[in-house]
Amino acid sequence: MTVKASEILIENISKDLFLTNWHQQDSDSLYKDFFNNFSLKIPFKFKGSSASIVLKSKLVLEENNKGVLIKLYSNITKPLAFSLAIGVLSSLISIIFYFNIIFLIFIPILLSFIFLATFYWNTLKISEKYLNKIKENYI
Repeated sequence: MTVKASEILIENISKDLFLTNWHQQDSDSLYKDFFNNFSLKIPFKFKGSSASIVLKSKLVLEENNKGVLIKLYSNITKPLAFSLAIGVLSSLISIIFYFNIIFLIFIPILLSFIFLATFYWNTLKISEKYLNKIKENYI
């Protein structure tokens, strides 16, 4: 499942000029499919320990009359599956200890929502920083 994480507009530049400047600046470290496939590391903290979740992402360039619009799309299948696993495990634990059907219904939904909301917030911050860094290089 691929979603648009963020977008940014670089004004007064064409798509061809942007790509030419991009290849001149990063010619040694850039591989051919950078725009179609790169990894975006999203930090995630839980109870004092931190880890990074790697998202497969891609950049999409669109040219309009104002400049180049850069959109960052990320595949969120892994975090979605992880949040559902957290919800299912917590509901099984609550059933075992409390034998209450209400816990079975509400705890998975609540925990999955909290995890996904936190993850979305972190993804949004990182992707905006990444796109702002690209924009700084071309202003």
